[in-house]
Amino acid sequence: MKIVYYGHSSFAAEINGKHLLFDPFVTQNPLAEAVDIKKIKADYIFVSHAHYDHITDAAAIADRTGATVISNYEVISPAVSWSSPRMPIFITPATPPSRWI
Repeated sequence: MKIVYYGHSSFAAEINGKHLLFDPFVTQNPLAEAVDIKKIKADYIFVSHAHYDHITDAAAIADRTGATVISNYEVISPAVSWSSPRMPIFITPATPPSRWI
């Protein structure tokens, strides 16, 4: 496993050849000013909530990589407007965890 920390809440993990990206906040993040988002790989993008410092670069990275965005209704509802045919979106259930099984 390889983990890259981009600052604030943003980080990536590579596990068994899959690239996971969490809360992509890079372009407006002073801790990540040297990072080129065009070089970030992603198969899956996890967004915890819709604050700008957790979602800023999700659309650009997902559109470029074709990554699946995994999040809740708060994030996915507006995200539908920036989806492209190359960017599938998966919506997690908005029910208590006991009902996810």
